[in-house]
Amino acid sequence: MSDSQDLHRASLASSEQSSLHVKRRLDVDGLRGIAVVAVVLYHFFPNLVPGGFVGVDIFFVISGFVITNLLIRQQPFSGRALLLFWGHRVRRLFPALFIVILFTLIAGWLVLWPAQFRELGESAAWSAAMLGNVYAFTKTGYFNVDPAWNPLLNLWSLGVEEQFYLVWPALFAALWLICRRRRVAIFWVILALLFVSWVWGLTYSVSSFELNATSATFYLPWFRAWELLAGAVVALLINKVRGRIGGGWAPSSGRVVVNRTSYIVSFAVLIAALMWPYTSERPSVYALAVVLATSLIIYLGTEIVPAQRLVGNPPLLWLGKLSYPLYLWHWPVLVIGAAAGFSVSFFHKSGLILGSFVLAWLTWRFIETPTQRRPVTWKLVAGLISLMVLVGALGWGLSKVSMTRVTVSDLAAQLDVYNGDPERNYGNPDCFIEGGDGQDPNGLEACLPENAGEPRVLLWGDSHAATMVYGLDLALTTGSVAQLTIAGCEPSLPEDAPNKGCNVQNELALEEIKSGNVKTVILAGWWRDQYDPQDLVKVVEGIQEVSSAQIVVVGPLPRWSPALPRIWSPAKIATMEYLPIYTKQGLMPEPFELDTKIKVALAGTGAMYVSALDSLCTSQGCRVSVDGNPSSLTAWDYGHLTKAGSELLGDSIVARIQP
Repeated sequence: MSDSQDLHRASLASSEQSSLHVKRRLDVDGLRGIAVVAVVLYHFFPNLVPGGFVGVDIFFVISGFVITNLLIRQQPFSGRALLLFWGHRVRRLFPALFIVILFTLIAGWLVLWPAQFRELGESAAWSAAMLGNVYAFTKTGYFNVDPAWNPLLNLWSLGVEEQFYLVWPALFAALWLICRRRRVAIFWVILALLFVSWVWGLTYSVSSFELNATSATFYLPWFRAWELLAGAVVALLINKVRGRIGGGWAPSSGRVVVNRTSYIVSFAVLIAALMWPYTSERPSVYALAVVLATSLIIYLGTEIVPAQRLVGNPPLLWLGKLSYPLYLWHWPVLVIGAAAGFSVSFFHKSGLILGSFVLAWLTWRFIETPTQRRPVTWKLVAGLISLMVLVGALGWGLSKVSMTRVTVSDLAAQLDVYNGDPERNYGNPDCFIEGGDGQDPNGLEACLPENAGEPRVLLWGDSHAATMVYGLDLALTTGSVAQLTIAGCEPSLPEDAPNKGCNVQNELALEEIKSGNVKTVILAGWWRDQYDPQDLVKVVEGIQEVSSAQIVVVGPLPRWSPALPRIWSPAKIATMEYLPIYTKQGLMPEPFELDTKIKVALAGTGAMYVSALDSLCTSQGCRVSVDGNPSSLTAWDYGHLTKAGSELLGDSIVARIQP
């Protein structure tokens, strides 16, 4: 190495120590520990920590705080300083990420179905390019395989953070120069950006016709920016702004009491959020409480010493130290473990969690720690970027050639075609609005012709309801089926609709029922786990107020995890000559619990209840296929019916309404 190179390297190391050295907040490290444990437990045991997914929101606030705190200390701003900052991010994130992606590709090659492995390769390429969240968003359509079984799905949140790290330093530097270092002015600008991002995400999923509007607010960075900016606001408040904004809000004599009370309340809100079984279509409302609580905990932690000891205790600090590699490893371990044949039993899941911790510790000890001790040089940064390019190219290449070690039997090959929806069994394609392609639901009016034959049956519901049309048409001996179905739109009164498209559908349905053209109304849908049966009672009563039509409610369908075609590993399928007719393997218990609740709620309302579970399930489990062949599979994913499944259920429904 030349003398000039030595001097250059030394200057970078010196710059790093002087401009980017910030004293660690132990309580913030403890918060990281809480967040990662919440996420891991939620993914492995969702009933244990039903709100654990908000751990990601906690991570976002922490990241916004830490990064902005570093930027404030890194003065003055220059192009070289920004490059050094990005170099630190590369050194921090890329080593562990490279190892996890590489080993997940190797493990996937060993155990995954060919179609799954193709998607894993694509996901690896997008994640290596810092676009894991964008890839996850592209896979949220109704005709895609459940994205939850992508071993690298968890990298979506890292993608959001990486995109923030790319944009925010330059934007913050520009604000710093434009506002002439007036931190109060910068504070108000950031607060305005935060408000715009939050309101945009809150209203977009409600006002848009797009089915994947909710997915957009979940995965895309401009809808998540407000959470990271909340951390930035805290960093500004702590760094000499709090004395100018809201200073003296509490008398000095009572400030300690107020601060401690606020801290305790914020911590209680955070714990309650982790334990609350929340399933709103509008996550920004719920996340607001979590983000505010996390922000207050970080803000007040500088003044409350006991709080620092509470959250910064050794076990949480240890978890916080492992938080990044543990977050990276836990989801691939869970998905690959399931694909390898590990059951969903408590024992097996506990073993997979232990394996995740071991891999996280090994990664921290032998990958992260040595790398973090090295000074940031252009050679180091270029090398790490090259590794990410190589692993991304490897993933992309593998996705194209579909190389896999798995020996696929004839039976498995037939199941592998269910990588998406091969039949598109949704009745009249003009009367099922997927939503993701921007179709205007006002076009559903054409699905209600005035000259339709009598007696008319109106099927009102979501994509799960649409899969029932085929079976109903075959089973009905007289009359016709009119269908009003939009993906993601369970039947509800207009004022309770989750978005604009569902509102249009619900108004059309009630108008058609009121017109007297309908003899029988069938209400069907996914009936999500936390669905309140009293909402369904309200719909029944709303129909009864305007019509004397017969009302039939079809209960929740069997739900599989993973998707029905994937509940057995390729190795297990290789030992089978035919599929079983019934099985309990992969069945989720929530639909059975909800089936009982709906049945009880509808008693005495005058509505007829048809239990899909009674029709498709026995003591042996739920129906897998008609005759043991994959071509007669009853569902193509976690619960949408195939034509074979629709025919089975259609016979049961019509036997009740047309004896």
